[in-house]
Amino acid sequence: TVVPVPSAPGISLVKTGALSTDGSSITYTFTLRNTGNVTLSNLVLNDAKLGMSNEPVPGTLVPGGSTTFTRTYTLTQADINAGSVTNTANTTGQTPGGGTVTDTSGTTGDNNTPTVVPVPSAPGITLVKAGVVSTDGITITYTFTIRNTGNVALSNLTLTDAKLGMVDEAIPGSLAPGGSTTFTRTYTLTSADINTGSVTNTATVTGQTPDGRRTTDVSGTREDNDTPTLTPVPALELLIPNVITPNGDGMNDRFVIKGLQRYPGSGIYIYNRWGNMVYQNKNYDNTWDGNGLNEGTYYYILKLNTPQGEKVHKGWIELLR
Repeated sequence: TVVPVPSAPGISLVKTGALSTDGSSITYTFTLRNTGNVTLSNLVLNDAKLGMSNEPVPGTLVPGGSTTFTRTYTLTQADINAGSVTNTANTTGQTPGGGTVTDTSGTTGDNNTPTVVPVPSAPGITLVKAGVVSTDGITITYTFTIRNTGNVALSNLTLTDAKLGMVDEAIPGSLAPGGSTTFTRTYTLTSADINTGSVTNTATVTGQTPDGRRTTDVSGTREDNDTPTLTPVPALELLIPNVITPNGDGMNDRFVIKGLQRYPGSGIYIYNRWGNMVYQNKNYDNTWDGNGLNEGTYYYILKLNTPQGEKVHKGWIELLR
């Protein structure tokens, strides 16, 4: 008596993923189960994302039997930017009669739902701002350093600095995690700044994450603070020479008053020994070279335009050719 026993081969593949504590990789766990009534052999697994192509799975599976193993996947920046990793695998086994049975992975044994592992984003940005006064004491050069301190790329960077007239000024390019960019802007000192003796300033930077969120930072003196940038403005002594030699050698050819640039609108009036005015400039720019005059001693009146009002300096200047 022959009693046929129909075979009903079946297999299931369940795939789960767990993000590492440092957020750099995913450990995938694969569980293959023989859901049929015949033994399965020559088991293979395919997972393109993990680089697995017909990878043999050791051993055989008796009906109801299962096997579990893991593989590690290293996250790419694109994965982190996307905020999750979606993945699917498939398995194939061979029946005793030479047939095959296959299954696409799922989150449980009764579905083929792709495995989705969330990858939390932690956007971050810092802005460090430093200022240096020019040697002539007229301007401050501010250096801005923007750094991406998070784990996702940042784009659409903008900078706001009211004192420098910058309102959501676009910063070219994007910043990968750990990346930075540096640029400078120049600020012209005012009489009030000079009178105060320092300039205090703050800026704000904003960047956009791949999912459209904004991250921002107020500038500081270091990455770990938001301390306003204070740039001392040293007092510059007004140095008025008493000799010029306008002979065309490029040295001491003009009556140059050092520090005068800080006092725009200052006038100079130059007289000969008989009290006749030979030169005047109500907004002196350090250009008088005694053109057309003989050698000798001349006398000047400098009306210095200061924040406290006009201050008068008088003296003499020797013209030698």
